Amino acid sequence: MAWLGTWAHRRKVTVSNTNIDSNLTHFPLLLTLGTSVGTGNTDVSSIFDELTSDGNRKKIAFTKTDGTTQLYAEIEKWVDANEYAVIWISKSDLVLASGATTDIYMYYDSTEGDNNTYIGDTNSVVAESVWDSNYKMVQHLADGASTSATYDSTSNDNDGTKRGAAEPAVITSGKIGNAQDFDGINDYLKTPESFMDGVIAAASVSFWFKPSITINSGNKVAELFMHSVGGSGRYLTIGFHNGGSGDEHIEVTLRTGEGSETRDCISTTATWTAGIYYHITAAWDASGTYIYVNGVSEDSGTYTSGWGGDTGSNTPHIGSTYNGGAEWFDGIIDEFRFSLTHRAAAWIKANYYCQTDALVAWSSEESSVSAPTVTTQAVTNIAEETATGNGNITDDGGDAGATRGMCWDTSPTPTIADDIATNGTGEGAYTVAMTGLVAGTHYYVRAYSINSAGTSYGSQVEFDTAISHTKILTETLSISESITRSDFSKTLTEFMLVSELSASQTEFKFASIDSLAFTESLVNTFGLKRTEALAFVESLSESVERTASLSDIFTLTESQKVQVSKKFIETMTISEGHAYEMPTVIRYILHIGP
Repeated sequence: MAWLGTWAHRRKVTVSNTNIDSNLTHFPLLLTLGTSVGTGNTDVSSIFDELTSDGNRKKIAFTKTDGTTQLYAEIEKWVDANEYAVIWISKSDLVLASGATTDIYMYYDSTEGDNNTYIGDTNSVVAESVWDSNYKMVQHLADGASTSATYDSTSNDNDGTKRGAAEPAVITSGKIGNAQDFDGINDYLKTPESFMDGVIAAASVSFWFKPSITINSGNKVAELFMHSVGGSGRYLTIGFHNGGSGDEHIEVTLRTGEGSETRDCISTTATWTAGIYYHITAAWDASGTYIYVNGVSEDSGTYTSGWGGDTGSNTPHIGSTYNGGAEWFDGIIDEFRFSLTHRAAAWIKANYYCQTDALVAWSSEESSVSAPTVTTQAVTNIAEETATGNGNITDDGGDAGATRGMCWDTSPTPTIADDIATNGTGEGAYTVAMTGLVAGTHYYVRAYSINSAGTSYGSQVEFDTAISHTKILTETLSISESITRSDFSKTLTEFMLVSELSASQTEFKFASIDSLAFTESLVNTFGLKRTEALAFVESLSESVERTASLSDIFTLTESQKVQVSKKFIETMTISEGHAYEMPTVIRYILHIGP
């Protein structure tokens, strides 16, 4: 999968389609970061380890399945010290599929700049792009500008106003991030009523609540949400009503006027256990009125057209009646949303699973890979047809599986398209056996390494393979019955230089050597014919006189040395079977060992 720019790390997030019954477009997806998150209870704390502080929270990015198309994100909460964060992501063209899983990628890198184009905190313009235009109010119910207010995450800025400072009080451990704790005595949160002006033909309201006491058998009257059009007798209520027998059910009531009150739909759930969170969605349009509990539809009723009205003096209230004067709720309310559309059943169901962190699974951390860094050292162990190449991978580019080797050719700048040999993977020094070389040839060599980001080469080094005098003797052997002493003595002296002997090694010490005994030694030890040995000793005596001029020939080129060697063998009369012994014979004569 393609990688986003130079971001150092990423994790894949797989959105399950198990609880997505139809394709969802521009759906706000919750991603919770922590030490045990998602359906696999995955530890993603490496994100915090990389970013290290709250101040680096915007050094993140989210992309669609292609790994490069960025999504918008709202950071609701980020606490580096606790390794915990709450983030909502979406985009107008993001589709969560019902027929297959959907992959999303989260990137993070402390060396990147803040991603202000796509990442924003609650109440920022960037964060507003997460929410589609049908959302008229989204309250995460953390405190906003003060302890007396809360923020609306949409562009409508329908911020909430509390009864007073810390009334209700914010808590840091809500269902999702922070939440508001209503005391059941006089706490409420009111919002602007403009988004509910006029006739509302279709809408959805959703929120989480956790009662402080168990509600059953009609033992509690409380409003979770209420709005009344002033003086008209029209109102919307979601809550526990009247306190009579059977009123422990949550009722959704749309009243169109005085004396026309109906209970449009009633939950089948009749016991609301203290300390347990429940998710409620009320939705209506021309098809009817519906109530969902924890993503499941529990009742429906006939929709009474014409609900709503013009601007009134009564503002919507969360946690009490429309004027904040009665039926106060005792408990916690979190993640309150109002949409000016009837959200489909598939949306409501997915929303519940999303907000319980049961829709996504996190994969392990991936790190970006860059091209490896490699150096080339001098070639060693140079022989006639083999040599040892030396390289070092100083940085594998983040890919421990980077292969490594040497490439060579008789032309400059060799590549992996030329002759190559490999040796293992990973960082560190390595050697490579270079075989199939040609004696007496100039070669160019580079170390190389290949990883998923590409191929890198080290600098170029050069070397010459050794010259095989034995091979020359074997391949150019020419038997001649006629030999002159002057030619023999000259070529013998030159052959000593071809063997690259130092000046000190060219001293001859035959003064104490009996010529006849030495001749016999050549015959017995090296198997030369007696006539060959005699001629060789006699010619050698003359060559001794020329040792003073040996230094003149040390400047021969490799090509000239080869020619000299050929000339030497052409002036000798030895059998082919003795050709391999010639270097040994000469070394013996020069007293430099075998």
